[in-house]
Amino acid sequence: MTIGTLRSSIAFFGLFFTLTMAFLMLAIGQYLGDSVPWIKAGGYFGLFSALFAWYNACAGIWNTGNSWITLPLGQFPWAEKGRGHVGRRPRTVRTKNA
Repeated sequence: MTIGTLRSSIAFFGLFFTLTMAFLMLAIGQYLGDSVPWIKAGGYFGLFSALFAWYNACAGIWNTGNSWITLPLGQFPWAEKGRGHVGRRPRTVRTKNA
C-alpha cells in the first residue's frame, strides 16, 4: 500500500509510510525478545500514523463541496494531479492581426 500511494498525495503517502514503519519496528521489537526501545519507537510511529489518518480524514470531509475550510494535501511532482499537461499538448495563444 505504501508503494501504491507514491502517485497520490504527500499526506496519504505519509500515512502509509508511518504505518509501515510502525509495523516494522513493532515486529523487530518482538523478534528481538520484547526489545523495549524498538517497541516504543513503533508505538510512536503508530501515533504519528494516527495523526496522519485524522488529517487525511478531515481533508477528505472538508472539501470545497462540503465546507468552507480546505486542508492542503500536497502533491508529488510526478502525481497525475501535479502535472496537468500530461497526455495533451499545451495550448498556444493566438493573437489577432488587425
